[in-house]
Amino acid sequence: MLFDSKDLITLAKAGQIIPGIRHPSTVWRWVNVGRYGVRLESLEVGGVTYTSRTAIQNFCEDITAAKQEQHVSGDA
Repeated sequence: MLFDSKDLITLAKAGQIIPGIRHPSTVWRWVNVGRYGVRLESLEVGGVTYTSRTAIQNFCEDITAAKQEQHVSGDA
């Protein structure tokens, strides 16, 4: 995982840019627990956890695909 330092955003900022109102704890959960078996890529620097717009885009695409696979396979 490579991050451009100019692309790094805090989890709180990530929650603000994702469509819908996302609490920072939701974004933290995506980093640490994941959703549909997919975790949001992150980087910790000096005790602060960062992600990127690219990582958010990839995460959204990956959970969409995982959800569709789960639906098709009949695992609810």
